[in-house]
Parts: sequence; C-alpha cells; structure tokens
Amino acid sequence: MVRMPRAGLARPAAVATALAMGGALLVGCNGSESPTTSTSSTSSAPSSSSTTSTSPSPSSSSPTTPAYVPVKPTFPAAAKKQTDAGAVAFVEYYLDALDYAWSAPDDKILVGLSTSDCKFCNNVQKTAKKSLIDAVRSSGKVLEAGEISIISKPVGIWLIGCDVKLNQIDYIDASGSVVNQQAPAKLFWAAKVVWHDGWRIQQLGKR
Repeated sequence: MVRMPRAGLARPAAVATALAMGGALLVGCNGSESPTTSTSSTSSAPSSSSTTSTSPSPSSSSPTTPAYVPVKPTFPAAAKKQTDAGAVAFVEYYLDALDYAWSAPDDKILVGLSTSDCKFCNNVQKTAKKSLIDAVRSSGKVLEAGEISIISKPVGIWLIGCDVKLNQIDYIDASGSVVNQQAPAKLFWAAKVVWHDGWRIQQLGKR
C-alpha cells in the first residue's frame, strides 16, 4: 500500500455524512447534487450617546484583514509516471488544484485532469467557472488533503482513498459581502483514477 501522509491531518474516525461547500455543488460517485445552504447575517452596531469632552478622543481605525491569496500548485514530476506513487501524487495534486479552482477562482486548472464521464469533475469545473464570472472568492483555503493511500488496484484502475479537511471559510463577492459560508468538516473521499496518456480522475466522491 502506498501512503503519502500530509502533516497536520489524521484519518477521521468516521466518514462524514454531509458536505457543505459554500457556493459549490459537490457531486458524489452517483452524480447526485448536494446544494449548500447560504447563510447571511446582519449585525447592527449598538447606538450610543456621546457627551462633550474637554479632551480630544484618540482616533482609531479597525484593522483590515488582508485578502487571502491562494498559491497555484505545480504539477509534480512524480504524477507524470504510470506507477503507484505516480497515481497517489496525481490525486494529491488534483485536490490541491480543486482547492485553487474554488479559492482563486480559476476555471482552467482542472481542465484535462479527468475523463469526460466524471460527473463530480464536470460539476466542480462548472462551479469554478461560475465563481469566476460572479467574482466570488474564498476568505481562505477551501480544503486540505491529509493521508492519501491506494485502496485497491483492479485491472487498469487505481482506487485511492484520501482524508479531506474542509476549512471554515466565507465566500465573498466583488463588493466584499459574504454570499455563502462553509462549515468545517473532516471527510474521507475515494478517487478512481485511470491512465490515458497521463493520469485522469474517473470518479471522485465520499466513501
């Protein structure tokens, strides 16, 4: 079994049953869509009465949180080889690319990484494109991959399991308003990958 642990994330004790990907439609291996629930909140500042003071009050400004700038992942050399380690490296890269596609957003990075019949892949590509058109970005890293390992190898197919951590983030539009939110979660996904002049995701979803 080939394992590629990634620091800071252990395999969850149980598979999560719900997945909230702010603004995204995640599709499991059966291709069914799971719409997310948009949460918006309005906070009103408490009113206060002021009295005349003989001494000037110091001016203060609220600190501004810098916008999150995702780093585009580089396709690893190991993922170019038709080996067990290459299949694992490819899945690791795909998850990093998936995070970047939603975070940036970027509708090009996932092109060519899946087979045409991968419903999950087609839907996440559409989500990335819509986010780009709507100018919606994330406030932080959307997801992180943990341990990645080969579960089985039927003829011509590699079934690879991966721990995935969803981070608590906001999705923000061009005006700076929060249009959706993602709750934190730990999941276990299974990826079916095949070699067609390079690795391709054929299926991906919760297991």
